[in-house]
Amino acid sequence: MIAQSAWAPRTPWDENGVFQLARVFAGEDDVPVMLTQGYYPGASALIAPVYWFTDDPRVAYTWANFLTNVVAVATLLPLTGIVRRVGLSLPQAITVSALSLMLPAYAGLNDYVLAEQLLTLLIVLTAYAVMRFWSAPGLANGALLLVSALAALITHPRALVLIGVLAIWLIGLLYDKARRRSAAVVLVALVPIAYGAKELADHLASLVLFSSFSQGGALFETLTDPDVVMLLKTTFLQSWAQLVGTLGILAFGAVVLLVWAWNELVRGRRFGPGVFLLGLAFGGSVLSWIAWANPSSHDYSGEPRFDSWVYTRYIAPFVLVAIALGLSALLLRLSWAMAATSVAATVVLSLVVVYVFADTVPLWGSTYGPANIVALRAWESMWPTTPFEIPLTPTLTDANRFWVLASLAVVGSQIAMALVSRVPILLSAALVPALFLYANASDENLPREAPVHMERGLDAIEDAEGGELAAVSFDMDCDPGRITIIGPRATTLNWIGFWFSPRDVDVFHADAERPESDVVVACEGWADADALGAEPVKGTGDYGYQLYVVRGELQDQLRADGLVGAGAAAP
Repeated sequence: MIAQSAWAPRTPWDENGVFQLARVFAGEDDVPVMLTQGYYPGASALIAPVYWFTDDPRVAYTWANFLTNVVAVATLLPLTGIVRRVGLSLPQAITVSALSLMLPAYAGLNDYVLAEQLLTLLIVLTAYAVMRFWSAPGLANGALLLVSALAALITHPRALVLIGVLAIWLIGLLYDKARRRSAAVVLVALVPIAYGAKELADHLASLVLFSSFSQGGALFETLTDPDVVMLLKTTFLQSWAQLVGTLGILAFGAVVLLVWAWNELVRGRRFGPGVFLLGLAFGGSVLSWIAWANPSSHDYSGEPRFDSWVYTRYIAPFVLVAIALGLSALLLRLSWAMAATSVAATVVLSLVVVYVFADTVPLWGSTYGPANIVALRAWESMWPTTPFEIPLTPTLTDANRFWVLASLAVVGSQIAMALVSRVPILLSAALVPALFLYANASDENLPREAPVHMERGLDAIEDAEGGELAAVSFDMDCDPGRITIIGPRATTLNWIGFWFSPRDVDVFHADAERPESDVVVACEGWADADALGAEPVKGTGDYGYQLYVVRGELQDQLRADGLVGAGAAAP
């Protein structure tokens, strides 16, 4: 249902990065470069076979979306294996896993072609491998652990957290007599191979970049020049957002993990799977908190962002197991003490968010990106579209009421789940429709973009040339807006690279060289047009750019056809 609107990429960065590198892996030559920070190759390798059968971008997107959704559904298997190991029957385990994946943060990804679907599968598979390795530390389980973790790293640089947590856990196992030998073997293999995998992934990601791979810049900016207040703000706001997106289920899971890890570390004096799972959830969360704790992250094209404060997409893959454990504990009749602790922690966190941090968040700000805050979209009707004066302390009736109402809904949901958990079958029966409706209400169904006017112009040019595909040159020296990684220049180059497939698209610098092609994409009112004798193709403007045809036979033909020159009509 959610994927029905998935006919094209949402933005020209995250998804386009996956597709352009997939074209390289499929064997295409001269794939257009992108102006972006770069994306790791795992998801691109997954969808690359699509380009063996089609070069139509719309068809490719549809099939790629299908493949990534198959991967998302496959996450059910290792997740079921994990919760089976904490005492659930097979039907209960399947139910818990399906309910966990039904939550908006995961179901909402079905609308896109992102690395997160594969990353989530591989993180959960690694967690399952950890539990198997703990039970039977043999060669097969060690290999599964190593391969799944390294595959996650190849898929996304955020999986460096997974590698770090796994390495620490394996070091802890060196003090376990029954497991130290196997742990040492996996650890010795993990460190150098992970380093090599990261170097390879950086190199492959750079194959379609105008410059070099640079993901993680915001993280290092925060680490080198930390703003403690902003870090606290992102920590509380993003943690609260995870609770809202899971209706508080994550709080139950967090308490379960804390108790589990405490028993292993303090009482058992060992690094068991609970320690790893707690480290995984905490490490992934810390990564997101730090990455968004800098001023440059909260601006989009000169306008304030809302999504950056309550970002849910980064943390979601790392806490899925914790969510499933929270649901499992409820079905196993979670103790009143642990349930009360979960609710109390949620109340405290919500009070801090509402009365300390929420008053200065631009609730009307940008939520542009794909699935950035899909976990919260059910509440979108409470986000105003026009600015209000801040600070504004949230109340039940003012423009900032979202924070109060969402907090009350989470606490109410937790209390209801804790009470109904005394009858597990009733809890399951209630959660299935409730989470289905919550996920459906969170379906973003956001508009998709394409340079439609340029596409029409290219079609007209190609019709005039007898159907032969036109090569295109893009001028890197002009930009109708701010020259940033999300400005008009980057937006236009990244879009035409995807949408103009399978045409050749090259870049040039008009100040120093001539374009290789007769058809040029350049700024409207292009300053170098006269020097090249270039004529604009009327009606082809997108993002402050348009098509031009330089002096030559093609231009003469198009002038005769009425597509350029005085009196030309839009295609």
